[in-house]
Amino acid sequence: MTKGMILAWMSHLHVLEWFLSSGLETALILEDDMDWDQRLRSVQIPRAASSFRSLFNTITTSPSSYYYGSPSDWDILYLGHFDRWAWPDQSSGVGYQTPSDLAAVPHRLFADATLPPRFDMHPRVASLLTALDVAPATRVIHRAKVPLGSWAYAVTRASAARIVSAEVAAPEAPKWVADSLDSALVRACADTLRCWSVFPEVFHHREGEGSSMIDYKEQRGAGEEDYVAARQRKRTGETDQIGCGFASGELDWGKDLERLERLREGGRRGVCLKEGRRQ
Repeated sequence: MTKGMILAWMSHLHVLEWFLSSGLETALILEDDMDWDQRLRSVQIPRAASSFRSLFNTITTSPSSYYYGSPSDWDILYLGHFDRWAWPDQSSGVGYQTPSDLAAVPHRLFADATLPPRFDMHPRVASLLTALDVAPATRVIHRAKVPLGSWAYAVTRASAARIVSAEVAAPEAPKWVADSLDSALVRACADTLRCWSVFPEVFHHREGEGSSMIDYKEQRGAGEEDYVAARQRKRTGETDQIGCGFASGELDWGKDLERLERLREGGRRGVCLKEGRRQ
């Protein structure tokens, strides 16, 4: 294992252990380099949560009024990830997946006009959406396939305990414990955990310009699609799959509390307060 893999494991296990000691029922864990849309709280999360409730209430014997559906019906909800439906060394998208692949798993579609157009998305994500025949400005809630990336995910007390236990993370766990945290979680999702994805994701990690103690580039490298995505980020000023985020600095308020309040009000109304984008 690389130093970065070990540090990621330790950070997440520490947070999960804290959560288990807190008495809280569920938790959303965010890595510290997340970007998200200004309309996350007013538009994206309510629609995603409604779709989760609708989906879970059709596959459970005890419909629930929990915001995301009963914690007894799920183990991990992936809100920030890269669920490309295939491992990094496998191809995905047009020519590999078809609409029947989506039809074969429990899922819900929901309209979301805050989603960027496909020509502004990471090429792999755009290709996969096309292959699955998902309409523009539409997200999917589905049983997670290969949700690489532990950028933003929700857990319950039961699932957090399983992640830190011998089942996934302890030395007695299967041999994949020597893999990265997110890969170990993917394998657990395929085997023992009930994992669900919002696709495209509503949280995405910001690409840093400096060095990081936790850096996977050395082990995963970058393909041509990643270079295309880098050019798109430079052109749009946005993080992958984020339509009105904070990476560009256009939404910074510094010490201007009046501007902060205008930004808050814009978020409440579901409006992107960036020049030329008042949708």
